[in-house]
Amino acid sequence: MNVVLCSPGLTFQADAPHSTRQRANALAGQGLKVTVVGFPPTFPADSEPDRFDYVSVLESQTPQKKARWLRWEKKIGPYWTHAIEPFLVKRAAFRYARKTGADILYVAHVEPWMFFWLAWLNRLSKRPVPTVVHIPTVFKSTAGRSLSARIRSWLNQTMLAWLPRVSHLICDNIFVARLLKVDHYAVTHLIPEGHRDSMNALTQTEARLALNIPAGKKMLLLFGVANHHKGADILFKAMEGLKPDFMVYVVGKTGGVYEASWGSIDHLKQGGWENDLKVVSKFVSEEEMSHFYSACDAIVIPYRWGFATTSGGLIKAVEYGKVVIGCNQYFIGNHIQKNNLGMVFETENVEALRHCLQEFTKKPESWFEEVRRNSRRVAQEMSWNQIGVQHRQLFEQMVAAKKKS
Repeated sequence: MNVVLCSPGLTFQADAPHSTRQRANALAGQGLKVTVVGFPPTFPADSEPDRFDYVSVLESQTPQKKARWLRWEKKIGPYWTHAIEPFLVKRAAFRYARKTGADILYVAHVEPWMFFWLAWLNRLSKRPVPTVVHIPTVFKSTAGRSLSARIRSWLNQTMLAWLPRVSHLICDNIFVARLLKVDHYAVTHLIPEGHRDSMNALTQTEARLALNIPAGKKMLLLFGVANHHKGADILFKAMEGLKPDFMVYVVGKTGGVYEASWGSIDHLKQGGWENDLKVVSKFVSEEEMSHFYSACDAIVIPYRWGFATTSGGLIKAVEYGKVVIGCNQYFIGNHIQKNNLGMVFETENVEALRHCLQEFTKKPESWFEEVRRNSRRVAQEMSWNQIGVQHRQLFEQMVAAKKKS
C-alpha cells in the first residue's frame, strides 16, 4: 500500500520534524510504502534512519518560481510561513498522490478552512485519493488573540462541519472529538500520538554540557511555539516573587510574533532571574531538542483554557521520563493524573502554578524516579509500533471501502 504523508508544518512547527519522522517510520514499519511531502529543500536530519521517501515542494519548482516564492517569504514573513506555505504543501500533496496513484493521502495538522476546498476538488477529480486528516486541536477564537488569529479560528470551526463529507478524520482523544462535535461521525477515528523510549538517549550531564547549561539547579522547560494560547505569560507571572532556585528555559521559534503576548520580562531579570531565565527564540534541530529534554528536570504546560488535545511537550516528557507540571484541563490533566506523571494546577490560575513551582524544587529524587518508571510504562503502552498498527488497519478499511464503491 502506498501512502503519501503531507506535513505542512516542517518549516515552523518545532515538533513537526520529529512527529512526522516517527509517524512515517511507524507506517513503514507496518509494510507500507511512505512518501512525505513537505516544504523544506531536505527533510531535517536526525541520527535515526528514515524509512520513507521525501518530496520537497520548494525544490520541485522551476528556478524562477522558487526565487519568486523566496522573495515573497522575505516580504511578508510569518504570514507566508504560517498560511501560504502550508496551502502550497497541501495542494502539492494532492497532486503528487493522484499522479503516483497513491492508495491513501494522510495530512498531518490540517486546518479545515484551507483543506476543505482541496479535498472537495479531489472528490470531483477523475482519480480521487482516499484522504484522512489529523486534527490536532480545537479551533476556538479566544480573547487576547490577534484579529487575524480569531478570524482564522472562526473559519476553521465553520469549515470543520463540512470536512466529514470529503475526508476521514483522526483525533488524538475523545475530548477533542467531542469539543469539535465530530465524535458521532463514522469517519472519525481516535488514534493517539505515539511514543518512543528516549530515556537512555543522553544523560542529563552530557546534555547540559552540550548546551552549555550549568549543573547544580533543577531546570524547567517550556518548549514549542510560545504563543498567547500556550500561556508563556502565565508562567512568567507565576515566577514573580519566587527566588531563582531553579532555571527556566523557553525554547522554540517565535519569529518575533509571539513575544508581545508575554508582556515585559525585564522585571523578572532585574528581580534576580537574569542568569536563570533563558529565551531561546529559534527553530532548533531534533538533536538540540533531544538535548533540551535530556537536560531538564520537568516540562511545564501552562496552556490557557480550551486546549483539549495532547501536547508535544507532554509526549516528549513521557519519552524522556521527565516530570510534567501541567494545567488540569481535558486530556493533559487527565493523562498526568491517571498515570502519575507529575503535578497539575488549575488552568490559568497563576497562584496554583506558583505553588507547583515551589513544590517542584522540594521534591525528593525518589519522586522523580517514580515519575520516570510511570513514563516508561506509558511509552510502552502507546508506542509508535502500536500506533502504526492502528493506522494500517484504518487505511485497509478505507481502501476496501473505495473498492466497494
